[in-house]
Amino acid sequence: MDPDDYTMAQQLAAALRGSGSEGLVYPSRRDPDGVCVGLFYPDLATAPMQGRHLDYHWDGVRVDLVRDAGTGEVFRVKEF
Repeated sequence: MDPDDYTMAQQLAAALRGSGSEGLVYPSRRDPDGVCVGLFYPDLATAPMQGRHLDYHWDGVRVDLVRDAGTGEVFRVKEF
């Protein structure tokens, strides 16, 4: 789960796939209540559901605006 080094994750995935695993479920780094799935074979994904499309504006330092491409709404990203 290291956001800067994928070495361990890649080794785990290689070992799982090598042992016959079809994929894994892991906690989301962006959504504390969310989960993600990593599938080793794309045909395992059935009935995919299209999510919304977001456009991000980079001001040269950070993302400062996000636009919902479906509705056209623009949101300013707060600085912390």
